Amino acid sequence: AVRSLRTVQLVALVTNQVAALTSRQVYALSTTQLVAFTTWQVAALATSGLRALSTTQIRALTTRQTHALTTTQTAALTTTQLAAYSTPIVLDLNGDGVHTLAMAAGVQFDLLANGSKVQTGWVGSGDGLLALDRNHDGSINDGSELFGSSTVLASGERASDGYVALGELDSNHDGVVSAADAGFGDLRVWVDGNADGVSASGELRTLGELGITELSLNTSAGQGTDNGNILGLNASYRTADGAEHAAADVWFQIQPGGATGTAGAASMGERVNTLAQAIGVFDPVADAATQTLGGALVPAGTGSAAPGSASTTVAVGDMVEAMRRFAAATPASAPVDNAASKNPAMPAMLASPIGQH
Repeated sequence: AVRSLRTVQLVALVTNQVAALTSRQVYALSTTQLVAFTTWQVAALATSGLRALSTTQIRALTTRQTHALTTTQTAALTTTQLAAYSTPIVLDLNGDGVHTLAMAAGVQFDLLANGSKVQTGWVGSGDGLLALDRNHDGSINDGSELFGSSTVLASGERASDGYVALGELDSNHDGVVSAADAGFGDLRVWVDGNADGVSASGELRTLGELGITELSLNTSAGQGTDNGNILGLNASYRTADGAEHAAADVWFQIQPGGATGTAGAASMGERVNTLAQAIGVFDPVADAATQTLGGALVPAGTGSAAPGSASTTVAVGDMVEAMRRFAAATPASAPVDNAASKNPAMPAMLASPIGQH
């Protein structure tokens, strides 16, 4: 099996061998094996294989490996995998595009808004983070006061990205956040000039000071990575002179284990989400075949699909859906549009204390 290969054997795999790895084989890689991959091997991974990686595996990727991901690969990442990163909106203030600092720069900030600072990728020199001092203490304390995946929406759920969070301020629903919207004047741009992760005096600028008149909510898929951080969504903002400038929802790379904070529920949710992804990767039909890897046989499973495997697939789908809903803290009353709705007891089972079943 692939997991039994030593790192020296893994790095010897050529492009077509890496591309031939199945989803199940990629998921089976240990983090030690994964980080041993060269940048060209990472770029050679099929999107199906990349999508099989757990958040733990994604978080283990080095800055160089993340930077090697192609635009096709980054676009293929699932929302579950992107949980290994955390996103805020970054504004290009100096006209050279959105740029970031690598996680290795050592910036520490409570980006996940869970009470614990993590080492994280950060905004580059000359750019700024869109912010809102929600508790009015004069500082940006954590990721909940930026616009990204740590922003708590009016519904009580966390935003999927920065522009979903910013969209709640578009009170007149015209597709831009401007002076016509009530919250526009409260917005700030955090220019962390010394890149220390602390919003010091003078680093929080008003939009008026920067000449910003509107922030567009129109986004497009980002193109690649910058210093190990994923440029997830491209957007723009406009200044008083009519010029349009770049903005982006950037998924900052965070240190391995950074998603584990003081909240036990968040840790449990991540574990359930990872387990759901592992179950979702399993294909009882595809895994019945022996996979070939560059002429060398690598068993991906044994046996054949058992009679009634269709019902087994439905049952697996039920479990995966329920687990993902639990991990995302989705209310049990939320509508379900697939087979999982046939087993309404499953979310309740997952939500109840372990050991009571």
